[in-house]
Amino acid sequence: MRRWLRSEYSFALVSAAVFALFALVATAPAFAQTSDDDASMEDSLGGFHDDAGDAAEDPDSDDDAGSEMDDILGGFDDEDDLPVSDNTEPELQADRAWELQGDLNFGLSASLHDHDSSTGTDYSGLQRFRTKLALQLDIDLPQKWKLRASGYGFYDLAYEINGRHDYTNEVLDTYEYDVQLTDTYVEGSLHDKVDLKVGRQVVNWGRSETIRVLDIINPIDNREPGLVDIEDSRRSVGMARLGVFHGPWTLTVLAIPEIRYDITPVQGSDFAPDINEFIPPGELEGPTTKTGKDFGKSTEAAVNLTGVFSGWDVSLQTALFNNDSPHFDVNDGRFEHARLWMVGTGANYTVGSWLFKAELAFTDGLEFMRATDKKSRVDAMAGIEYYGISDVNIVFEIAERHINDFEDSMELFLDFAQEDTIESALRISMNFWNDSLHFTVLGLAFGEKAQDGSIVRLSGEYDVIDALSVEAGFLLFQSGDSFFFTGAGDNDRFFAGAKYSF
Repeated sequence: MRRWLRSEYSFALVSAAVFALFALVATAPAFAQTSDDDASMEDSLGGFHDDAGDAAEDPDSDDDAGSEMDDILGGFDDEDDLPVSDNTEPELQADRAWELQGDLNFGLSASLHDHDSSTGTDYSGLQRFRTKLALQLDIDLPQKWKLRASGYGFYDLAYEINGRHDYTNEVLDTYEYDVQLTDTYVEGSLHDKVDLKVGRQVVNWGRSETIRVLDIINPIDNREPGLVDIEDSRRSVGMARLGVFHGPWTLTVLAIPEIRYDITPVQGSDFAPDINEFIPPGELEGPTTKTGKDFGKSTEAAVNLTGVFSGWDVSLQTALFNNDSPHFDVNDGRFEHARLWMVGTGANYTVGSWLFKAELAFTDGLEFMRATDKKSRVDAMAGIEYYGISDVNIVFEIAERHINDFEDSMELFLDFAQEDTIESALRISMNFWNDSLHFTVLGLAFGEKAQDGSIVRLSGEYDVIDALSVEAGFLLFQSGDSFFFTGAGDNDRFFAGAKYSF
């Protein structure tokens, strides 16, 4: 069984069987829906949406240009982990003060090349055969306050199929199964112009869809780089968020006692470079990583002031936070997360079917293993979006990061830093068949000529019915000079999946 699944034809056979099953499900009359439910559902669920969550649910939708611009300029708050289901009876919702909804996801992926990881694990053929359940409960509380509790759990059968003994314990702990509490909070109004939200949530103050400059509040889940958009990979963090509104201005203050870090590929994963190849002889052996969660330690704080006007907006923000990317501390003999301070600004400006965006940030307190002192960095991002073609959205963004007072020694083992880095992203989204068929091309390049590495994602999604969608695509990598893209070209993948919302 295992040998068959690892053959070069395994992913094609498995995916064909899965899509045949989806087709049978799609034709079952039990899943029939009427279009009238959609409009009713939107009205009845209005109380459970926050403004930024609505705008963030579908960044690639094909509404007209004016509607797109209104969504983008409508605010820059948190994003909900789960989309709102469109198939709940509106009559039932009106009679109750709570609502439970969710998604059942199935996904598979398979490598296009035979290759091994740095620990010798065979990463050919089937790589993911995952079932994921996500649930969201909304409850109306007295005085128009609301409670939301959401989370997910997944189990990946691919590791059992391929043989669990072939994988490191770190890989199994990170990729085989997981249970997470995501957006879980209480929110309401303290005054006509003062709101409070307390609990796990997502806050995004950036304008970019792909490149992170001002988007530093939430860490990301980067276990499978490039597979999902950043908006779907942010990790909810426990915080208190106070919002004060006056005319076109919104002042937001965050206190973040729960400290969580990025989830990155672990040693033994085919996405993790072999760090042992870069260790100078006799210098270091077996560096250990620090746990990725410390509640109540080094509390983070941030302040944002945003003004939204006709056709443009501007914001100022500052934050005291922990670096989600660790550095190796020689004294402690482990990876640590530096304490950083950031001040930044961002703006959007619309002209006809064009949206121009920019972000600028100054960050201080960066620590490196081989640096003589702490460093600061300047990040700048510029982007442009075009909505002038019906059912087509084109986005191009580019950013440069410059480390001040750079030392050549920082390029070496475990720091792997560069004085100047350039990131660029191109996204083309297209919708067909009355917005039921969606195609997306996303390209990420690192370095002015992609010499540091690149990722390309080609995907298509089809809405079979209101509650069921299927997708398929390819994830292509290019190896580069960057340590993180060493050998990445072997990781090309085919992926497919289905989602049923209820």
